[in-house]
Parts: sequence; C-alpha cells; structure tokens
Amino acid sequence: MLDTDPAALPSPIVLAGETPEEARNRLRQARDDLKHLAVLALFAVTERSVVDHLASATVNVKQKASALEDGLVSEGMQDLDRWPADDLLNACKRVVRSGLIGDVRQVKEYRDWVAHGRRESPLPWKELRKVTRIDPESAYRRLRYFLDMLLTET
Repeated sequence: MLDTDPAALPSPIVLAGETPEEARNRLRQARDDLKHLAVLALFAVTERSVVDHLASATVNVKQKASALEDGLVSEGMQDLDRWPADDLLNACKRVVRSGLIGDVRQVKEYRDWVAHGRRESPLPWKELRKVTRIDPESAYRRLRYFLDMLLTET
C-alpha cells in the first residue's frame, strides 16, 4: 500500500509530529525490517527442524544405516544442538541435492547479515562478496522445499 497506492493511506499521516513523507518513510522502513526479521525467523525454525530430525534419525543408527545416518555418524553426534548451521547442512548433503543446499546457504548468509546488524559492507567473516537479498516468500519456498526433501528421503 505504501508503494502501490500511497493515496490509500489516511491523510494526513502524522507520526510523532513528522511530515506525511517522513511518516511514510518510517512505515516503509518498518515494513522492510519486518521482512528481514521474517527471513531470520524462517531460518531459525528450519534450523531447529533439522536438528530435531537429525537427532531422531540417530536413534536408528545401530539398527539400520542409511546414507543420512552414515553421514551423521561420520560427522559425530556430540552437541548436535550446538552444531553450526553449515555443519547441519553438510550432514544433509547425502540426501538433499547440492544445488538446494546452496539455496539454503544463501538464506543462511542473509539471516547472518540480518542478525549481525545489516551492514552495508560485506560480512567481515566471509570473503568479500555481496549477500544475496532474500525476500520472505523466496526464503519460505527454498526452506520448505529443503525440509520436504530431507524429511521424505530419510
């Protein structure tokens, strides 16, 4: 509504004595902040789902060794809750295609960028490159497809 039909906003918009244009800018910034936080939350839910799934998959390790379980054993299962997200994704490589893992890594990098202050410069702990901007809808599609693949293959 802010960008497509600004006339639909009540007139005059005033937030704490600001001009209508300043108020619109604040509302746009709030909308953008919510989009960033939605991606962060989507990745957090996905990460927890992966941890839970990997933990439950290890119960059967001694009875049956699938490709995923073999990967989990080789990575070591100690402190699964504390594994970095990249290690969790690496454990899934044996059952989820690498291109999809790459798509999820882009969401993770965007999540890292959001969580660490949304700096305009590249992330200091990464190589000098731009973080791919991910909108909530795209993040949801990527993460949902990843979880669907992981849960149906194991």
